[in-house]
Amino acid sequence: VVEMPNGDIVLGGASDYPSHGISIMRTNSVGDTIWRRNIPTPIGYINTNFDPISNYRFLCFSRNNTELRLIKTDANGTSIFNKILSNYFIPKAAAELSNGDYILTGEQNGQLYLMRTDNLGDSIWTKQFQLGTSDIGSAIHPLPNGEFLIGGSISGIAGFNPTLAKFDTNGNLVWHRIIGVLSSTAQVSAIKLDSIGNIFVTGSFTPQNFFTFNGGYVARTDGNGQNIIIDTFSTINRTDGSDLTFTNDGCLVVTGGNENGYYLRKQCDLTATLATNLTALKVEVYPNPMGNLLIFSIETSKTQNFNLKIHDINGRIIHQKDIKDKYEFRNDNLSSGIYFYTLSINNQLIKSGKFVKQ
Repeated sequence: VVEMPNGDIVLGGASDYPSHGISIMRTNSVGDTIWRRNIPTPIGYINTNFDPISNYRFLCFSRNNTELRLIKTDANGTSIFNKILSNYFIPKAAAELSNGDYILTGEQNGQLYLMRTDNLGDSIWTKQFQLGTSDIGSAIHPLPNGEFLIGGSISGIAGFNPTLAKFDTNGNLVWHRIIGVLSSTAQVSAIKLDSIGNIFVTGSFTPQNFFTFNGGYVARTDGNGQNIIIDTFSTINRTDGSDLTFTNDGCLVVTGGNENGYYLRKQCDLTATLATNLTALKVEVYPNPMGNLLIFSIETSKTQNFNLKIHDINGRIIHQKDIKDKYEFRNDNLSSGIYFYTLSINNQLIKSGKFVKQ
């Protein structure tokens, strides 16, 4: 939903009426329909996203199992282009960079996927990142210098957890942070920066107790993704977090919803309802592939103990050890194949990855 300069409202999404495709509607300030447009897409295609870009234009995705289209519309609901992308992936978000190019993100074969296109939708580069055992990009926030933030989720043996990453203009990873261990399944829905550069994210999570209802959260970090504070919503209302914004008095408004309707939450400060022990750290695991020796090297701003677990491809723990800054894992009897590791502090996952035994 986007408000126009005269107070009109433009909103859009997927529709099967009057035809299958992208539906765009414009109303006046009190919600009375002025016009409605439909951009047809092939039957059976999944139509997702309605991401605003400059000059009140929008980017949308349409896909089936083999073909992905990027659709750009103007403020009057007219298609500017409807382009088949050269690389197929599962799209989750699109945004415009400061120079007019577009960043697209999502997932491809269990990896976080990035694509940069020009303003005509032609690919400039693509990048894939394997930060855990399975990774998804689901939210984008462009920065004024051409860099950008990606929010998403990362999975290890412990399940999916929300993450935040910063990339330079060429799609190279600058830093990556796990926001916190919230649940068995969690994601980032939106990212915003406040006036002094702190990063705020919101999203939803499914508690590890599957009989407990879904919940939402909002988290704040500094500009480097550190000093994380997480405030979770009550799961009694089954409320997620889908978007956020700042009021003129500097307070935060989070929007979401549940089966009873929309949800608004305004707060002027965050209360840490989830303890977090995440600190700045750098983890190197080498050599990978390994022979009979694998070295874990940890650089951190705070001396602390980490619980290391190594799992086989079926999730069975084959090795567990409390370590500090450096640890040598030796196992002459380890079979060739793919293995996974997790590093935790007080049962809170802070890093996960995989390695290969030759």
